[in-house]
This record gives sequence, structure tokens and C-alpha cells, in this order.
Amino acid sequence: MSDKATQIWVDKSDFVRPINELAVMPPHDRTIFQIIQISKMKIIALIGKDKCGKTETLTTVYLKILDNKGDSTCRKTEGNPIFKDFSDIVKYKGLKVAFFTMGDYSTKTIEAIKIYKALNIDVLVIACNIKFVKPIKLIKEYNHHFEEKTFIKSNTRTDHQTANNSDACKIYRLIRQ
Repeated sequence: MSDKATQIWVDKSDFVRPINELAVMPPHDRTIFQIIQISKMKIIALIGKDKCGKTETLTTVYLKILDNKGDSTCRKTEGNPIFKDFSDIVKYKGLKVAFFTMGDYSTKTIEAIKIYKALNIDVLVIACNIKFVKPIKLIKEYNHHFEEKTFIKSNTRTDHQTANNSDACKIYRLIRQ
């Protein structure tokens, strides 16, 4: 079994069983109709307050993946274009990596997690507002990592860019693990 998926099998009566039960079944009950891989999506969530730079940081991660031979499959602007939120699925080093940056909207964040799970995504990189309870609770149901957005008191663009780049490097390393 891999870290990314769990195998299950379906017996002759359409009963779904974990693959590890197959070895203990009597031989006459081992008729296997189907072995199925169940995706175990990993979620990397960048959490922070409203308008703290989550989208800018995840855009940096996204561009870094594209620069390293990632293949964008369906980039789409999410919500109001002035906020630069987007979603996409990128094929990267044998993984399907999804991005969803519209993390200041609880319902949209929850919907995105459910959609990407159904699409058998390997890694979901998502922004999430730290004040939300339901999306954070849902994320905890998966193999997950919360990366807290670095808070900068400075008002200079350079300082914010430095913090965003630092956070982006951490997330990029997590995707590759």
C-alpha cells in the first residue's frame, strides 16, 4: 500500500473490504471482482487572517511548480478578479496538485475540498481564513499540514514579498514530500 491510496476489494456479494482482509478469507470466498484504489488526498492549508497575502503566497508556489515542469490543466479565476483568486489542477512529478486560493469564503473552501476529493487529487494546496471553524475541521479529516501565514507589521512591499516567498518555499517543499 502507498501513502497516497488505500486498496480495497469488492467480493462476489458486492461487499467492500479492506485489502488486508483478503489474506484471511477462506479460499472459496476470495473471488475478487474488483480492486479499487481509494485516494487519500493530502491538504496543505495556508491559514491566516483576512487579506494577509495568502493568495499572493500560493500564486508564488503555483508559478514555481509551473516553472519546474508542472502542467496546468484548468486554471480558472475564482470570485472577483480584483482579488486574483484562482483554482487549477497541475500535473507535477506524477502528482495531481490542486490549488484553490479563495480562502476568505468558508462555504467556497468547503466546496473546493469536497470537489477535489471527488477528483482524486493527490495534493490540495488551499488558502483558509484562520477564523473559520468548519473548513479547518474538515481539513483535519485528511492527511494535512497547516502552514500559518507569516504576519508582517511593516508596510513595505519588499518586506511582505520576503515573507510571502519564505512561506511559499515551505509549501513547495511540503508538496514535494
